[in-house]
Parts: sequence; structure tokens; C-alpha cells
Amino acid sequence: MTITTKPSVSGFIATTPRRSETREGRTKFYARFAQSHAQRNDDGTFTQLDSSFSNIVAYGETAEWALANLQKGDAFIAQGNERSYTQQRDGQAVEGEEFIANKISHDPARHPYVVDRTPRPGRGQERQVPSPLDDPFNTLPRPQAQAAPALGR
Repeated sequence: MTITTKPSVSGFIATTPRRSETREGRTKFYARFAQSHAQRNDDGTFTQLDSSFSNIVAYGETAEWALANLQKGDAFIAQGNERSYTQQRDGQAVEGEEFIANKISHDPARHPYVVDRTPRPGRGQERQVPSPLDDPFNTLPRPQAQAAPALGR
């Protein structure tokens, strides 16, 4: 059996993400993203080069997650496919590229994160996220009750 692979892209969100809907009513996520580039020098140091910019889009549940969790400046990793397109702008045909993400998340090498292993609800059910203080294995310090001062002493 062969390993299934898909193209991926990493970068950072360069514009405030925008929400829209397709003609079929599906949620669409759109943002410009940037990729940083560097050149290795002979002495082992690096020279920062100009960033390159492109578009990233997502649809449906992936778009909902991205809109709720990604903001300008966030580093991300996405899996999906690249698509070239032509659109009319001021009567001229303009060509462009975009990355269509079927999966997207923060880049764990650049953002701290917590894994929530709570089972996902079925369609139409709301997810109840427990408080970290309810978790018996939580390593966060628990608030300590303060002793009330005694009256009259």
C-alpha cells in the first residue's frame, strides 16, 4: 500500500482573514499569507530576503475553524492543493494562484498549544469543553481558599 500524500504550505497570515459564502451557502475563509525566505552565506550566516505573498482559502468546517482561530500574524501549516485562476479586473484578465486548504492549523513550532482529546460531537451537537480546574490530572495550580478574618478577635 502506498502512502497518501498531499501538498502543504506554511507561512504566516498577512491580512485579517475574511469570511464569505459560496453560491451554495458554504462558509469560505480567505486571507493573504506570506512566506519568509533566507539565503545561506558562505560563512554559515543567513541573509533575510523579501517575503513572498499568496492567497489561502478554505471552505466548510475547515473555514469555520480557521475564522475562529487564525488572525493576522499567526504562523500556520496547511494541507491541500494549489490552484491557478484567471479573473476579470477593470476589464483585464488577471492571473493568480491560491492555496485551497482542506486542513489548517497553527504551526506548533511557533505557537504554544494544548491538545484537547475530548471526543468531537456528532453533527448538530454542541461541544462542552470542561474547565481545566475540573481535570483531576491538571497541573495548573488550583486556587486556594482564603481564610476569612475572625470577627471580634
